[in-house]
Amino acid sequence: MDTLLLTTLLLDGANSPGLLFTILVSAVSFFAGAFILSGIEIKNFISALIVAVVVSILNATVGKVMDVLALPITFLTLGLFRFVIDAIIILIAGFFLDNFKVKGFISALILAIVVSVSNSILFALF
Repeated sequence: MDTLLLTTLLLDGANSPGLLFTILVSAVSFFAGAFILSGIEIKNFISALIVAVVVSILNATVGKVMDVLALPITFLTLGLFRFVIDAIIILIAGFFLDNFKVKGFISALILAIVVSVSNSILFALF
């Protein structure tokens, strides 16, 4: 693989994380969340990578539409409603993926919080 392409995928711009690094960190967060929570099941780390990619795509498409529609309630809850939107996106991903099982909305909501917190910690460390 070309060094410039690899650098672009790992670092995007002024030392900000690139796409590949973001997907890897999200996959680690999803895998850790599935390990912690009994209502979430991910078969292996490859499945966690697939979940991270699918959730990223859903966030970029469906998530943006939901953000616009839920803007007033997100504003009133000081951004906490974003976790509900993330939980809905996780439920949608669980519906489409065979190796990713979500047993209910509360599990998806807790997973959204766990993934958000762990992503923040991992991005701060690396």
